[in-house]
Amino acid sequence: MTPIRDDYAAARVTTLRLPAPFRLTHGKRNPIAEWLDGLGLFGLRSYDKFVPAEVFGLPNEQLALFLRHLWATDGSVRWDAKTSQGRVYYASTSRRLIDDVMHLLLRMGVQSRITKTTKVGYRDCWFLTIDRAANQIAFLTKVGVHGNRGVKAKEVVEKLAGRIRRPGTDTIPVEIWEQVRANMAQRNWSEKNFALATNTRFDGPRMWTHAPGRSRLHRISGILEKPALHDLATNDIYWDKVVDIASLGHREVCGFTEAESHSVVAQGVVVRYPNV
Repeated sequence: MTPIRDDYAAARVTTLRLPAPFRLTHGKRNPIAEWLDGLGLFGLRSYDKFVPAEVFGLPNEQLALFLRHLWATDGSVRWDAKTSQGRVYYASTSRRLIDDVMHLLLRMGVQSRITKTTKVGYRDCWFLTIDRAANQIAFLTKVGVHGNRGVKAKEVVEKLAGRIRRPGTDTIPVEIWEQVRANMAQRNWSEKNFALATNTRFDGPRMWTHAPGRSRLHRISGILEKPALHDLATNDIYWDKVVDIASLGHREVCGFTEAESHSVVAQGVVVRYPNV
């Protein structure tokens, strides 16, 4: 196929056509349409779209290329001067597409979150948001964005460079303090001893009410010399809250057994199942 570019200056629009290399007669189908047929995408409405299974098998370099151009369609990258924050998100009326993109981003080491907006008379819209400086920098440097959004991406990276990064929502569950306090008891440390050793402010009982960030827990793991705390602070598991549990009815599932561990990752979620 030989691409043909059409520029419409008055409308400030440029189109790219891929005409068939042969005449579409006697039942011959356009090769692009035939290709989309094979992927299950031809004729889908926006709310039915999804990422084909073939994309999930691509190497990271091609995966980044796919995401880079996808973000140039319904994605957004900009610097919010009012809040001094980067705004990076992708929007779609297809929840399946949003879920697929979220899993692709995890392949690139980028965490994201999903929110829904509703408006009377319109379909629900789903937003895949990349927040926190570390995630935004990872996305904009490993993936990037094609076109004019790429220029804004450079601005966001420059603004975020050198900024002190707070943990935000990427924290370890507050229950981890029980393990820390057990280790303190083994050392006969008081809360003041602990605050002094970890160079943190002593707040009494309030010290144990906030979930620690990874950098703080990593520092504590070194002081207490506990590999388990170190692993929790440095792994790539994102601890999120369960906000809703909904029944989907009876579905076909697969059965499997695991000899050594009773935790598996399903659709990006760590699932723990009991002994049976």
